[in-house]
Amino acid sequence: MADSIKIFSGALDETPEKEIILRGVVDPSSFGLLKVDQYQREVLAPTKISKIKKGLRERRVPDIVLGMRGHRIRDTNEVIYLLDPVYIVDGLQRVTAAEQMMTETDGVVPHLGALVHFGTTEAFERELFDDLNIEQTTLSSNVTLRNWRSGYPVLEALYRLSGDRGFALKDQVCWNQNKKRSDLISAVTYIKVAAMLHSHAGPGRSSKAIEVADGLTKIMDNIGRQKMIENVRVFYDVVDQAWGIRRIVFRHGAPFIKSNFLMQLARVFSDHTNFWKDDLLTVERSLIVKLSQFPINDPEVGRLASSGGMAGELLYQLFVNHINSGKRSRRLVPRRTLSDRPIGGSTDVSEEPEVEA
Repeated sequence: MADSIKIFSGALDETPEKEIILRGVVDPSSFGLLKVDQYQREVLAPTKISKIKKGLRERRVPDIVLGMRGHRIRDTNEVIYLLDPVYIVDGLQRVTAAEQMMTETDGVVPHLGALVHFGTTEAFERELFDDLNIEQTTLSSNVTLRNWRSGYPVLEALYRLSGDRGFALKDQVCWNQNKKRSDLISAVTYIKVAAMLHSHAGPGRSSKAIEVADGLTKIMDNIGRQKMIENVRVFYDVVDQAWGIRRIVFRHGAPFIKSNFLMQLARVFSDHTNFWKDDLLTVERSLIVKLSQFPINDPEVGRLASSGGMAGELLYQLFVNHINSGKRSRRLVPRRTLSDRPIGGSTDVSEEPEVEA
């Protein structure tokens, strides 16, 4: 029984939905046996863990929620052993804090209650995780988008692209709770830019994550998965060739990687036929050279790139005027009609505050 989770003071209970669950206290020696799946956020910063430790010492933290992927238990009256793999659904930070307390101080025995669901699956646990956390401001939309991948093939495809060896932003899109120093953009920005880039082909101008995911699904149905992914790859290649994504040392000094800058550039591409051939984004070398001359070091451009609302309209017009400047022919050709309109009447590109780990 050495590899089994031990629950003290355990009692079976039946929920109003007729589900049998187990309530009890986790034996501290079992903390290290609890498993963590991909839907979880990463461990929080030390300051947050310290606050949880304080709560544990004062016995005022809520029970954790566990999911056992099976039904096998052994009840010895004093202890209930969970014999199948057990995953943390809600409470990773509390378990982490409890383990650290035991390591830091000999003789400390954290008291951590638990509610255990039986016969769970990864999909059930992920949905429960979202239900328990999505309304809390502490859960990043980046994590929510990452967790929706199994239900949205388009999100899975974009997630895989973000880790592709040849992608300009390889491993620099943040799908976690907090940004690392190496992360250049959030998953929220990444997904919204992909949607905006294709907003002529379907609904891509919403500010709500669920609507963006639904819109991208429709767009992928319209033009195909391969073309969509290739277009996103080309878009960031253009940004890299024009201004140098791969040369960024400090993202705060690179306005061309800011959310509003990327959104408005993607919108310019979507709105004009010059950049498309058979649903594929095609940007001529001469246009990339012209974009590289856009005044990204102008303080006003930096301000607009970091702002939302009307700043987007101003930045959009600056892009159009810059590309058309000095041209008598081959100017930008707007689409006669756009298939997309802002959902809810908003093109807001603001996102949650960026927090570095």
